[in-house]
Amino acid sequence: MDPSDLQLKKFSTQDLQRRAMPTTFLNLPAEIRLQIYRVYIPRGRVVYNNTSLARGGLDFIIYEDHALRTPRILSLLPFTTSLLAVCKQVSEECLEVLYGENRFEIDLARGAQYLFRMAFTEQNIRRIKNVTVIARLAAAPPDLKLLPQPDYQFWDMVFPHLTSFALQANEPATCRDATVARWDVDRVLERRLMDSWIERAEPYFELFGRFLGDVDRNIKVDISVGAATLVLAQRHIPGHLSVRRVYWVECICGRRCTQR
Repeated sequence: MDPSDLQLKKFSTQDLQRRAMPTTFLNLPAEIRLQIYRVYIPRGRVVYNNTSLARGGLDFIIYEDHALRTPRILSLLPFTTSLLAVCKQVSEECLEVLYGENRFEIDLARGAQYLFRMAFTEQNIRRIKNVTVIARLAAAPPDLKLLPQPDYQFWDMVFPHLTSFALQANEPATCRDATVARWDVDRVLERRLMDSWIERAEPYFELFGRFLGDVDRNIKVDISVGAATLVLAQRHIPGHLSVRRVYWVECICGRRCTQR
């Protein structure tokens, strides 16, 4: 073998060995590493389901602003994503912070069950600790979208690891404001819409009630419902959990404009 080839092979071997060696960062106590991750990894944000979600969802963690719902996307600094590339152990620890210390909003009528399955790996779905489930109409007429059937396999991945669960379930209603009269429907259609809503929503209440009844650990629960949906909550949600009734309805025009 040519001496230059031998020297090159030697350097290549040394380089591979250096890459394989664990970083001295891992010699720090786990508590200190966690505090460092929390400086650089986004926390306390809300992840919305979106048809453009990239696998891992890093680029779709946005500031929580329920009033404005602005589509501001967090621009991650290079060192944030670089942490995930240091080594497998650091990446795993960072992902625990990323998925465990942000809130994931699952809007059922907008296809969140499917979108989350497509956007996140099963392992990362199991890392999720905080979930808000939105049960509502997805759009105004003539393109109304009711709730899809529950994806039981998806919820089997989500439920066992949660520390916080919120459910916002409000039945639809029609608008009585003259400025949006074009969305008005007759009473018969309104009744059919309500019946369809209850029929589609009940399997979710049954599913969530069964989960909450089986939980043998502390989990923060927040459930808010409308007048008609309250019946489902009373039927399926364990009695020791409080359920809040909200006094607005999810109007089919997309605004909270019908009060009662």
